[in-house]
Amino acid sequence: MRFKTERLIGREHSESDLKDLHLLLSDDISMRYLPEIQCRSLEESTRNLCHAIGESKSVDRRDYFYAVELLNGEYIGEIGITTLAVCEDGRMGNLGYFLRRHSHGNGYATEATIGMLRHTFYDLDFVKIESGCLAENLASERVLIKAGLRKESGIVKHVVHERLLKERVEYAITRTEWQNSSSGKKTFHQQMNECVQAKEKFLEEYLG
Repeated sequence: MRFKTERLIGREHSESDLKDLHLLLSDDISMRYLPEIQCRSLEESTRNLCHAIGESKSVDRRDYFYAVELLNGEYIGEIGITTLAVCEDGRMGNLGYFLRRHSHGNGYATEATIGMLRHTFYDLDFVKIESGCLAENLASERVLIKAGLRKESGIVKHVVHERLLKERVEYAITRTEWQNSSSGKKTFHQQMNECVQAKEKFLEEYLG
């Protein structure tokens, strides 16, 4: 496990994820806005999974791809950060996410994104995260806004999608902005409470 939220867990992949991952990557509806990573064959999905597992074991890890599941263990999708650049202050990354169609409309994407940002800024050495989507993909844009990212630009006729030139919107957030945001402050206090609870539990076990 890499991060946990109220309803979700983001974890490293295993070989047993292949069936669920392929069902997601090959689904036309779930992958409508991500045709560049959609997989048409089990072989393609296997390569995708092998890359994620390989990165999780890499000493010089650049990509952090996690399976997202409910607390009961049900797989619902993917979320990840890829390294774009490295500077003296840390790394810049790009955020991406996609969920199985039956999981849409429950707030899971927003919750997973907030959990991933918390993990990225507190546990990893990222100082800025970028993300974006087509302007017509209002659901995805709402996720970015709710998670605290700010709009950096809107590029008209920038991306070819479904044989049409479409507008793309770009969002970003820095570690400082995250720490000062409502989501960042909330998760910071949650972390402090978890530390206090863990300390109290340790003392109870040690002294008891």
